[in-house]
Amino acid sequence: MYLILVIGHTGQGKSTWLKKFIAGKKQYVFDVNNEYNLPDDLQIRPQMRNRDLNIPRFLKNCENLKNYNICFEDATGFLRGKQQKELSQLIVAKRHTGNNYIFLFHSINRVPPELMEMSNFIILFKTNDNIELIDRKFKNVTLNNAFLQLQKSKQYSYIEINTI
Repeated sequence: MYLILVIGHTGQGKSTWLKKFIAGKKQYVFDVNNEYNLPDDLQIRPQMRNRDLNIPRFLKNCENLKNYNICFEDATGFLRGKQQKELSQLIVAKRHTGNNYIFLFHSINRVPPELMEMSNFIILFKTNDNIELIDRKFKNVTLNNAFLQLQKSKQYSYIEINTI
């Protein structure tokens, strides 16, 4: 029953982290690159993985899921501007459905402020963001410090931020 934001530049390990996190668990993925294996239960078939990027159908399918990891691979392209009412309703109801919502972003500054406010955890990898823009948008010292620490790192790593 969490909202998890996974943020990192291309090639930093976001998808690898997500695949390990959801392995062996019930999952439904907005799979823009057709790279995730989905379980057979609830008759979720490959065509329902939204390879055609059918956002309304994906959100409608999510309404009937319970105790799932619902993942938005490449949420940077999925979310533009103000969030759809249906998506907001799903996220708000996460405690009642037992669903985790996991959004992958390529940039901190692409995360909508509403999602940042509602998030329970942030898994932050190295990004190409600008610290001044991050601070101006979110004013979050913990996020800023994690970003700066990762910028100094020469190896692939991430920092988990508990936002609860």
